[in-house]
Amino acid sequence: MSKNRNNRPPTKKQLAERKLAEEVHQVDAMTLPASLEDYEMISLIVEETIKGVDISKRYPTFYQKLLSDSSLRQAFLETLESIEPENKDQPVPLPRIAQAYPAFFSQRPSDPKLEKIGKDNWRVSWQQSIEQLKTIFSPPALAPRSDLSLFEDQWFMLLRGETKIGTSIYTFDLEGTFPEGETEVLSTFLDLAVTLEVAGGPRHFPIQATLQWGSYQASLLLSQEGRIRFPNIPFTSVFDAELKHIKSDLSFSLETVE
Repeated sequence: MSKNRNNRPPTKKQLAERKLAEEVHQVDAMTLPASLEDYEMISLIVEETIKGVDISKRYPTFYQKLLSDSSLRQAFLETLESIEPENKDQPVPLPRIAQAYPAFFSQRPSDPKLEKIGKDNWRVSWQQSIEQLKTIFSPPALAPRSDLSLFEDQWFMLLRGETKIGTSIYTFDLEGTFPEGETEVLSTFLDLAVTLEVAGGPRHFPIQATLQWGSYQASLLLSQEGRIRFPNIPFTSVFDAELKHIKSDLSFSLETVE
């Protein structure tokens, strides 16, 4: 029985595990540390892996973190290993580390809203509520005046979204951090990836990304997928006068531009 099992071709799970092990040593150690949002993503990533999806291409930002963060990688492998063949069609449970944060994971961004603009253009919008944003920032982070050195190199996943337009899938991460050497501002970075379900399918560029949060609004034009930085957000635009409470929802949109 054991001998016959060893002669079987490797499963998709085994191939994914091997590829992960082979690529770990090649990753730059400067990849950002994993967040709670990353642990939440594991269930989705495991489901995609079981289906045979190449997660390194489908979710490149997450995959880089998976390779560089041993704890995140271990959670992924344990969750992948826990899925038995006969249960492959059942929902994948959250990894153990994610189960410790039920309040955080109960807050979901709104479903994207798709609008047609003219004949061939479109706009997709997301909204992150005040309550959802509160789960992202720890209480000390809402009063950064106290000691900025405590918050250096801290990153926050402000919003993560995905939408399908035709045969193209647009996936983005909107991350924030407190920039070193600057006070009372938040830096935000957008990572945009496009996956084509059909080889040679359309990539709708340029795309305008617009971020609105409180009195802050900025738009960037992307000519291709990749990473881009928004102008800094003043704390006074999004927090109250005492910098203790978030005062507005966050809105984000992607739209095609002729």
